[in-house]
Amino acid sequence: MHLRGFLSCIVVLTFAAAALANLCATQAPPAQPEAYFTWSAAQAEAAILAMTAKGRVPGTRKVLNTEQARGYKLRAVWVTPDVLRASARRIQLRERLNQEQTRALVAEAEAAGVLIVLVELDPDEGPGVVPPDWGAFLQPGGAALDSGAAAKGIENRRFEDVRALHHVLPRNYDYERYWMLFAPETDSGKPLFSNSDREAELIVHIRGREDKVRWPIPDSIRQRLAARSPAK
Repeated sequence: MHLRGFLSCIVVLTFAAAALANLCATQAPPAQPEAYFTWSAAQAEAAILAMTAKGRVPGTRKVLNTEQARGYKLRAVWVTPDVLRASARRIQLRERLNQEQTRALVAEAEAAGVLIVLVELDPDEGPGVVPPDWGAFLQPGGAALDSGAAAKGIENRRFEDVRALHHVLPRNYDYERYWMLFAPETDSGKPLFSNSDREAELIVHIRGREDKVRWPIPDSIRQRLAARSPAK
């Protein structure tokens, strides 16, 4: 009888230990760092390339006319939250920054604005300059020309001094570089993107000619737009 009781105690203790181990195993793990802190340099680059689009704006040059370009190579990066974090992560890896320093880079860049596109233009032959009256417009994909759905970009050269913006793309001096900020509302006060819009379209217009590039609208952009304080 004593032996049976002793064995029963062992069984009870075994089950208790197993239950305790199972409880510990199911506890919530420690908070994980932001996902971008786990990205490799290659993953960070891929995040930027995913929001990079290329095109070509036709020129107006005629035969033997060397005063105008034959066309303009176009490269554009939509600086989404993931692109900002990818740029900051590459700086972190290169300079051995800690997480707080890297978060500060992201915060500085996000304070610049919500809808930022880096536009680069490379004139093909001709005088090698981009006409100063060129324009960039951001709108929902496929919006009609007369729909009033586009926001006109405003160049802000100070963005070049924001580190996480500056390092989005390596500087290529074949291209003129423009930081364009777009309002999140149209001139009529309506949101630039509705919940039903799936793509954003950038239109670059130079002397009566234009080209368009598109990106899917990421959830991170929708979240940032939704979190904005109402305009005063």
